[in-house]
Amino acid sequence: MVMSRFLALALVAGIGGALPAQASLIGDTVGASITGPNVTVAPGSAVVVTPGSEFTYSIPAGPIVTSDVGAYSVRFTMADGLSVIWTGGAWTLGLTGLDFAGFPAGLVGVTIADSVGVTGLAAADISFTANSVTLDVTGQSWSERSYVLLAFDVGATTAVPAPASAGLLAAGLFGLIGLGHRRRPA
Repeated sequence: MVMSRFLALALVAGIGGALPAQASLIGDTVGASITGPNVTVAPGSAVVVTPGSEFTYSIPAGPIVTSDVGAYSVRFTMADGLSVIWTGGAWTLGLTGLDFAGFPAGLVGVTIADSVGVTGLAAADISFTANSVTLDVTGQSWSERSYVLLAFDVGATTAVPAPASAGLLAAGLFGLIGLGHRRRPA
C-alpha cells in the first residue's frame, strides 16, 4: 500500500515536473559592427558564437578592438600596443542577432559588469533592443588591452515541461524495485 502511494506520487511528479529553460548565446549566430566618422565596418559576416573571440574590429590603420560573446555577456577588448581616445565624432560598437531561445522578450537589460583601463564609460552609453546592443564609446579613453564587459539580462526564466516519458520511466523503475522487494523471502 505504501509502495503504491509512493509510485503514484512519483508518476505525478515525473509527468508534471518542469525543468528551467536553458537560454544562451552559445551556438547562436550574431553580427557585429563599428561605426564612426566616415567609417562603418562590419568585421566579416555573422558568425556562430563559440568560446573565444568572435570578431576583430578593424579600421584602415589595422585591428583595434575584439569582441568575445559569451552565454550572457560580451567583452570588448582593445588591441595590444594601441590606446585610443574615441574622438572626431560619434563612435559605436554593436552586436546584432542576439536571440535567446525560450525568452521571446529577448534582452530586457544590459549592464556594465566590469571594465579595466577605460575612462569616461557610463551606463548611459549602452542602448539595446530585444536582439541587439550598442556601446557608444564617443569621448572615452581606452588604454592598451583595456576592456568592457557587458552582462545581458533576459528576464525571468520560463519553465519547460519535462517529457512525460521521463515520468513513465521513473514509475516503471520504482515498480520494478517494489516487485523485487515484494518477492524476497522474509
